[in-house]
Amino acid sequence: MASAPICSGTSISKNNHFPKKPCLWKSKVPTSSGRVSEQMANMLNSFPMARRPDRAKAEILNEADLKELRHNLAHLSVEAVRDLYERTYRDCRLIYHRLPTPKQMQVLIQAWKQLWKWR
Repeated sequence: MASAPICSGTSISKNNHFPKKPCLWKSKVPTSSGRVSEQMANMLNSFPMARRPDRAKAEILNEADLKELRHNLAHLSVEAVRDLYERTYRDCRLIYHRLPTPKQMQVLIQAWKQLWKWR
């Protein structure tokens, strides 16, 4: 009995009218029996695609939140705003590949603006 090819390209299967997905590992080096090993096929199909972070999930302060933050900062003492600035400055440091969230940057900027007004 002849063995069926491992990767049939884009042929149509018997039970389905849709073409099969093209084989991603067809051009790889075959083993001594002429077939690609199962481990090689599993390895090649297991690499996930890299994705960028979803901007919709990032927490961003809207205009009303920023207005409330400005109001609250204006009613704090200079020492309290300075402590908030130092804490958010530490949180916003670029460490390896970790980026600060937009909310952390917005709080840092508002604290800096308040301190600049009081200088």
